[in-house]
Amino acid sequence: MLEEEDDPSLTVFYKYRSGIDESGHNLSLITEQKAYFGGPESFNDPFDCAPVPSQCTAHQVAEVWKRIENNNDIPEREKALARHALETNSKEIFEYIREKSGTPEYVAEFVRGYSVYCVSKSPVNRLLWAHYGGDHKGFAIELDVRCYLEHPPWEGGPSTVNSFIPLPVTYSDERPILEMSGASRARILTTKDSCWSYEDEHRVVRNGSPGLVDVDPRCIASVILGARASQETALSVEQAVTTFNREHAANVKVYRAALSSTLFRLNVPDHPLHQMITYP
Repeated sequence: MLEEEDDPSLTVFYKYRSGIDESGHNLSLITEQKAYFGGPESFNDPFDCAPVPSQCTAHQVAEVWKRIENNNDIPEREKALARHALETNSKEIFEYIREKSGTPEYVAEFVRGYSVYCVSKSPVNRLLWAHYGGDHKGFAIELDVRCYLEHPPWEGGPSTVNSFIPLPVTYSDERPILEMSGASRARILTTKDSCWSYEDEHRVVRNGSPGLVDVDPRCIASVILGARASQETALSVEQAVTTFNREHAANVKVYRAALSSTLFRLNVPDHPLHQMITYP
């Protein structure tokens, strides 16, 4: 369990949002305490969650067949074709998978039943503000997940899957290998091309289809406006935070990122975790 003297930044993560949208989706963490978990097949990198199949063994063939048989979404005709392939030449299926590796259909099949929520460790990453923070016109929601660590998995609490504990992403030049195990599936969902390492990404992984998931209100720690955020965006965020604080007896504050006067740097003035990160 985390103690008060532990570094609070260890449990803090940031969700970048592009701005205020008509649907209210980007503010749903604050207004509804719900986070949208996306399906890996919808990610912007076609290599993401697209593993390389391992060399097949008799045991792995049996495991593949078991998944096919138990999958009610697969039509009986396709099951019959798969059964025939397994009985005549099981390696055909793995060769087919190898050829299709990286396609949306392939990714969807091998991460079926999982959804992911992506966050970062830094609120001052200029590239993240440009790519996911609406060209610095949006905002970043600060999440502190220590409330989920009151009974962490290593102390007999729930698994990291289906909790709200972000797992660090591993960056690699080699695609992960698909093995027939849950550990392999978790590794696939948290391994990315090394060119993305600047994101310092962490992922919350859960069993279930894409959709909104309830988040403990105690996770909402602050909101940081982008350096270019408009007065309209700032007002919408502040109104949402004011309502949140009233409904949950909280003290969430709104900050604004600022540009250094001499360096290619951002800081967050007056933020308790980032006030020591100051630039000229």
